[in-house]
Amino acid sequence: VGGGPSRRLAAAGPLRSAPTRSAAQHSATQRSAAMDEDEGLGSMPFEAAVALSRVGWHEAWRASLKRAERAGSLDAGKPDGKKAVVAEKDAQWHKTRAAKAAEAWNLLAPKWLDKPRGAKDGAEVTKALLDCAKAAAEHTAARRVGFISLMGDPAKKAEKAADEEALQAWQRWEAAQSTLKEHRSVLRESLADVASNLLWASGWHAANSVAEAEVKVMEGKEEDEEQMQEFDDGDEEGEGDDDEAEGDDDDEDEE
Repeated sequence: VGGGPSRRLAAAGPLRSAPTRSAAQHSATQRSAAMDEDEGLGSMPFEAAVALSRVGWHEAWRASLKRAERAGSLDAGKPDGKKAVVAEKDAQWHKTRAAKAAEAWNLLAPKWLDKPRGAKDGAEVTKALLDCAKAAAEHTAARRVGFISLMGDPAKKAEKAADEEALQAWQRWEAAQSTLKEHRSVLRESLADVASNLLWASGWHAANSVAEAEVKVMEGKEEDEEQMQEFDDGDEEGEGDDDEAEGDDDDEDEE
């Protein structure tokens, strides 16, 4: 499951012919790109990798649980008000942990990312990876969570709003990816892809888990309604038998 939205906000501009370049110029451009790639960092320190993975994990669960909580789709509908067990903590808890993980990332990343090209470029890559984490979380959550329990016009309205949120998040993801590609002299494209894939997978894992819990809650509610209907039908039949028995007793008394 995944992928970007099918539509774009803006149409492509008019086609223009590209300026011709000599073979020497083209070769020089390729050599420059290869040098940039070679100069970029190809590995991530363990502490920084842990911080970034925690940002992605907590952002993913925050986004999906927030949508489910807002829709009330994890409410089991029982008198005790218990929620479906999909995660031990709520969206606010994950939000707090995501902020702490991002703070750790912002402290650790510059020590490593500033080395190839300096603090300015290092800071842009640091922020771009954080932007990827949030964008992946919000895009996947909007695609999967928060409207299963709705019907009719409310469902259509919620789906339309979710489509727009998913599109906006996808555009933030693309913008962050473009920043990473522009700074491959800081972070090699291969390592940027690995980090991005990790954040993307975290988003889909949380979104799919919460969506599955929503389905189970919905199925549980339907079973409860069926059992309640059977119970009500049984009561009605019992009342009918009691009425018949009372009628028989009255006839005996009259005799």
